[in-house]
Order: sequence, then C-alpha cells, then structure tokens
Amino acid sequence: MKKFILFCLTFLFVLPVKAELTHPIDLLNAMMEAHKNRNYELHYILQHSDNIKSMKYHHALENNHEFAQLLSLDNAYETILLRNNAISYLGFNFTPFSLKGTKILDALPAVFHANFNELNHYDFVPLGKSRVADRIANVIKIVPSDDTRFSYTLWIDEQNYLLLKSELFDNQNTLLEQFRVIEQRVNDQFDNLIPQLKTMLLPPVNTQNSLVNTPLAWQVNWLPVGFKPISSSRQVIPVGQGQEEVESQLFSDGLSTFTVYLRSQGDEAFNNQFARQEKLILFTHVLGNREVVVIGDIPMSVAERIAQSVVFQQ
Repeated sequence: MKKFILFCLTFLFVLPVKAELTHPIDLLNAMMEAHKNRNYELHYILQHSDNIKSMKYHHALENNHEFAQLLSLDNAYETILLRNNAISYLGFNFTPFSLKGTKILDALPAVFHANFNELNHYDFVPLGKSRVADRIANVIKIVPSDDTRFSYTLWIDEQNYLLLKSELFDNQNTLLEQFRVIEQRVNDQFDNLIPQLKTMLLPPVNTQNSLVNTPLAWQVNWLPVGFKPISSSRQVIPVGQGQEEVESQLFSDGLSTFTVYLRSQGDEAFNNQFARQEKLILFTHVLGNREVVVIGDIPMSVAERIAQSVVFQQ
C-alpha cells in the first residue's frame, strides 16, 4: 500500500499544470485572445448612472471567421449580429440595416477589443483577486498617464480569461459605466450560433451614400498624445424632406476613441454646447456656417479643445 501511495504522489507531481499568468499585460492579452478565439455566451448587466440594461452576448468562431449576436433582454426586441465582416441591426422599432465591420462595439466595454501591447499611455496595476458570478477573477486597474482619457478596473476570469466585470471612471473618479457578468457559458467545440446565423436573411450592406477613408478638406489640429486617425468618411443622410452631407474622422489611442463630425449646416444656438449620453461626451462648435460635433469617451475639456482646433485646408 505504501508503494502504491508513493506511485500516485509521483504521478500527480509529473502531471502538466497550467501555468498561472500573473503579469498584468499577459492577463490582458489572454483576455483579448479569449474574447476573439473562444466560443462563449455571457449574460450581463450594463449600467450607466441609473440606466440598467440586461444583455446577452454570444460569440463563436469557425475557420478563423467570427460570428456574434448581441441581444437586448429588456423592452422592445433589438439584436446586433456579426457575420461575414458585416454588422446587422434588427429590431421592431427601426428599419433593419447592415454596416461593414469586424466587431460589435455597441453595449460592450471598449476593453473587449483593445490591443494592450499598443497602449503606451496607460499603466497596468494588479489589485489581487476577487470573486464575480461565482468565479475567481484577477483584478487589474488601467490607469492613464494623463488627464485626457479615462481609467478602467477589470475583473478577468482566472481560468478562461473572459472578462467578468469592468468599471469605467472619468478623471474625477466618477463611475461612468459598469459591466458585470451574471452567468457565462463556455463551449470551445461546436456552437449552434454559427448554423443559425449562416441561414439568416440579413439586410445587405448599403454603401451607396457612404465613402470610407476618403480625403477630407479639413483637419483636426490638436490631438491628445497617443491618439491617431483611424478612418474618415463622407455620408449623405436624410434630413426632413431633403438631404445633408456629413463628414467624419475617427481617432483612437487603442482603447479610448472619439469621432469628429462636420455638418454642412450649423446652428448658432448649439455653439459650444455640451451633452452626455451614457459614457459618451458630446460637444458642438459652430465654425462659420458649419457645425463641428465631437463624440467620444473623453473628458469634456478635451472634446472642447479638439472641436475648436478644426481648420479647413487651404
């Protein structure tokens, strides 16, 4: 019996053991890979101030092609689908439409899709372990190096590295957004989401009134350090009985983003006006007979300085 026990102990110690990731950047990269490469379903709540939404996010992968569904569980039926590099919006209260895109951004934390190796203007601070949705999580705080962007606290599943909870704070340490998983299901094998989405009839991507990555006759002369232009576009949108041309430029530092819109018509009544929609700041600035609108997860003072730096090229 003694020899048998010694044999069992020896066998136990030679079994391969999964190495625990401890460095913050390794945990963050593992989280990014898990979100992109695993089949999983998350039931979660998303809170902005007193506004609380119940959501379900289902993600699956087949031959390096991503499929996803984001479903609102409250009020009127609304869902967002990812298939074949197109994002489709379906609901009872609007006409369904599709846009080009490789990931769902709505109602999900920005950290879901961040490239943490390129975040040169943040520090990553480990805060130990905690428990969320009956799972053990590693807690990491993402701290900006200046006051032009916001901070995050993340709870990452110790076993599968999926995000269990996140909190977004402004530079006055006010909580802007909380994401919290109630239940998760992980299945790395066959997933029924893929055959379901493959057979669905979805609205085609409408590119008739949109020019993407087109050169524009204006530019933003001041950007917070680390922010870079990502894309630009020109669109014609219906307004009342007519149409209006809207141009835009998207900027990002790899985590925080903002978009600058230039409308062909300006209203002096909206000059230098602020508004907040959930975690997003909106600032409008009238420039001649046009209107500049900045929308993003950035401080109000930063949005104002960006808008007022817009100039037209000679």
